Amino acid sequence: MEQEPKIEDLTIAQILVTPPEELIYLVQARCQLKIPPTVETVEDMQVIGQLLSQSASEYSYLSTMAMIAKLRKRQLKREGADKKECEDALSREEIFQHFAGIMKATYDAASRLITVKQQVNEELKFTDGR
Repeated sequence: MEQEPKIEDLTIAQILVTPPEELIYLVQARCQLKIPPTVETVEDMQVIGQLLSQSASEYSYLSTMAMIAKLRKRQLKREGADKKECEDALSREEIFQHFAGIMKATYDAASRLITVKQQVNEELKFTDGR
């Protein structure tokens, strides 16, 4: 059985010609991050820490790819590419922008979980756990 391709196995040039319908699935597979519902244990904090790091890294990658896709879109327009090719280039840019937004929201949510946990701990300290 043939293994599904991963976006990290493709060159930038290959990514920039991948049909948008395929690109969505490749990017989505890379961006599957789960946010724990609560932070109760040390292990939960470790998961949140990894999530913060990974989502920040993915955000940086996706933002960079969105900029590269935008430059490629402009280049195609200057070269007089046909309408479909220009629309596909725009779609690629939008896909990267969309998933970058998701990674930013993931980072913000994980960060907020830590803030809430710190606030709860502070309240417990002031009330001696009552």
